[in-house]
Parts: sequence; C-alpha cells; structure tokens
Amino acid sequence: MLKWGQTMKEEPDQSEPVEKQLTVGEAAEALGVDTFTVFSLIQRGNLISARARGGEITVPASKLAKLTGKGR
Repeated sequence: MLKWGQTMKEEPDQSEPVEKQLTVGEAAEALGVDTFTVFSLIQRGNLISARARGGEITVPASKLAKLTGKGR
C-alpha cells in the first residue's frame, strides 16, 4: 500500500525479453532502401514504428524481418 506522498514506480516486466529496435536509418540499410522509403512505409501503415525517449523514430526488428520475408 502506498503512503501519502509516495508514487508508484512501474518496473519493466523482466519475464519477457525486450524487442530490439532499429532506427529509421538502420531499417533503411537493412532493407537496402533510403530513409524516405522507410518513412513512406510507416506513413502508409506497412511498417509500425514508435518514438524512443529521445524522440527518435524506431522500428521493431521483428516487423522489419516480416516485411522482408526473412522472419518466417
């Protein structure tokens, strides 16, 4: 139970491994395309993305593998 003035700190769930995230530049290099193409894939909904704490856009490596057909 929390006491007055305490805040709950969420700790990451250690039971599941953290998925590797790639920057847009790294994703572009892996796909053999330029960063504009990666941004287009994200905008069209063909590739999911997230924002890292610093504001950088990242792509889950597993989703990139599925897009290339190498993750099956």
